Amino acid sequence: MPAIYKSAALVVVPSVFAEPFGMVALEAMAAGVCVLAAPRGGLPEFVIDRESGWHIRLPHTDDADGSLNPLSPRADLAINAAHAARAYDWQTVANVVRAAYDKRASHR
Repeated sequence: MPAIYKSAALVVVPSVFAEPFGMVALEAMAAGVCVLAAPRGGLPEFVIDRESGWHIRLPHTDDADGSLNPLSPRADLAINAAHAARAYDWQTVANVVRAAYDKRASHR
């Protein structure tokens, strides 16, 4: 893993829950890689904003457990991203490739 971390310019740890520790961030830091992490759980203990890494600016939350507001722009982006990714699922890509082969075969 150290070689993989060292090949990165940045490691992002966008935890959405209170990470008890955050080993991924610590391993990346040990490899000398910059870390961008959510300031949750144990992460802020060693990923100190603008000192040993950067903190992700989290949107406002509505409840005590820190979960993201489901109506936030982030939630909208996640829904839109999932929708956009469907255009590249295996079945869709296979159908596009098959159609291209069929079209080429019909022109011969």
